[in-house]
Amino acid sequence: MASIEFPKAQYKTSMSSARWDMNKQTVSLKADGNGASNWFFSQHPEQEGLKFMAARGEYNLQDNTLRAGGVPHIAVADTYVIPDSGKVAVSADATIRTLRNARVLADTVQQHHKLYAGNIDVLSRLAFKGDALNSYYNAAGDSFKLRFVDFTYGNPQQKKKPIYTFATANMEEGQPFYIFPRIMYRGKVTLHAPNRYMNFDGDLKLNFTGNPTDSDWFPYKKDTLNPANVRIPIIKPKATDGTPLLTGLHMSADSKLYNTFVSKKQADQDLDLFTVDGLLSYNKEKQEFKIGREARAYADSYEGNVLLYNEATNAIHFEGKLNLLKPNKNFKVEASGSGDANVDSSAYKLKTFLAFDLDMPKQALTAMAENLRGNAAGAVEGINSADETIYYRLAEFIGDKDARKYKAQSALAYVPLPELSRNLQRSLLLNDVDLVWSKEQKAWYSKGGISVASSMKDDINARMDGYLEMKQDMNGEPVVNLYLQADPYTWYYFSFFENGLSMASSDDKFNKAVRSKSKGSRGVATKYGIYQGQPIEKNQFLNYFQTTYLSGKEGIKVMPEQVVNEPTGNFDFISEDDAKKDKKKKRKKDKNEGEEQSIDIDLQ
Repeated sequence: MASIEFPKAQYKTSMSSARWDMNKQTVSLKADGNGASNWFFSQHPEQEGLKFMAARGEYNLQDNTLRAGGVPHIAVADTYVIPDSGKVAVSADATIRTLRNARVLADTVQQHHKLYAGNIDVLSRLAFKGDALNSYYNAAGDSFKLRFVDFTYGNPQQKKKPIYTFATANMEEGQPFYIFPRIMYRGKVTLHAPNRYMNFDGDLKLNFTGNPTDSDWFPYKKDTLNPANVRIPIIKPKATDGTPLLTGLHMSADSKLYNTFVSKKQADQDLDLFTVDGLLSYNKEKQEFKIGREARAYADSYEGNVLLYNEATNAIHFEGKLNLLKPNKNFKVEASGSGDANVDSSAYKLKTFLAFDLDMPKQALTAMAENLRGNAAGAVEGINSADETIYYRLAEFIGDKDARKYKAQSALAYVPLPELSRNLQRSLLLNDVDLVWSKEQKAWYSKGGISVASSMKDDINARMDGYLEMKQDMNGEPVVNLYLQADPYTWYYFSFFENGLSMASSDDKFNKAVRSKSKGSRGVATKYGIYQGQPIEKNQFLNYFQTTYLSGKEGIKVMPEQVVNEPTGNFDFISEDDAKKDKKKKRKKDKNEGEEQSIDIDLQ
């Protein structure tokens, strides 16, 4: 029971021991020694029964100030306000003076939030105001100080229930706050006393390059965010001005590669080689970020794009659909696979599955498939169905369901890809094509052999020698050179540039089919055309490739021979030099015959 009352301070206390110092005009209060609770009670009607425990106290008769010591806390609504050093001063009008360096525990039961360095004004049993800091630890364990204000006891949605204390902190752009490793946040943070995790409503910006200006802010809202287990949705994000933001790899108009991390492209017309969106997460042990749609990145789907970024090494790994060239009506290359890059350098490498759609005679494709399959007999298979990566590559063309179907069927017997889906009946399917980016040539070039899977409905399934170069010209149009060699005597060369496709081969059937549709020599025509190439063009490309990309080292061994015009079935060959001599003799003979005819006419 309260035994001493201080009318001018509008407080009373349960302490029964008091000592009056007449000289100092103070009354010293002492707690009961029997262990009973010792309280100070507010008598001010607007403080709604505010009270707090104390170990001792002193009342100043001159200024009517009450000072309490040994105060463990002041219960305000569902929080504890803990005064620094346990000291509380109450003015004559029952006002508790501002508690400097105070702490706040919210709520009183679970105490999820332990605020500190506060400047708190206790107003009543149900209200206080001021500010205090709360430490936020992201997934990497980095700590950030959030200053909370506007402490309110009520319901954030203005409902009758539930009622609890909540407060807000506003993080400005000028004070870097990494809600997630490498991910900056600006906006409002709301603390709800009963909830362990806080609510966020603002904007995010990725900072993977070390330069915040390389990316843009995009909206983000998440209730009860668990920093240790976050999957941030980044699905078709847009900047505050509505501009689409992308994450991936792009090629500029001047054929330079660059990365985006939820940022704007350098130019809208730049080629999107790879893009990804979905859920972004962080693996603390690997120091690795992952972004992708949930089924692919966080489940077991074979279909979809995913990107991994390791912040320790600045290395990027990506998988899924690739777009290496600008689409052309008569010449298309679709791609899937995986890639590796480094943010700090221009080193890019790809492992690809390529589907060529070529506007060319079907007879030529049939002849090529038959010849490659026959002369590559005994070669290493081009498709290894036991390799898990082939399912991911195929899924980008046929979907997850059919990729799983292929996995089940191929476990029992070999399954030709053209029989799996019509989407795989393409002019040419290539697998395991390793591509490296040349910064100097601004081109992708192949490294190692090339696996030829099929052509249209014809299965080939053979690993063979070959060279591939892909780039874009100054207008952004595709330029592609492809050389395939089943053996030193069996080769095919394709060259696409300026909307024309030139083809040459050691296969006469192939050449005849091309020649039947050829438009002759290249001119200035803007319409698509196919042209019969010459062996010398192939030789020039081989020399160029070896000099440019192989540092002049000897590459594929090529025999200086061609198949005779009319195959005998016994693999008869004549050399290119002999062929030239025969043509020269024939021209000389024709010339002589022409001269003889002219003489005969003149004599008549």
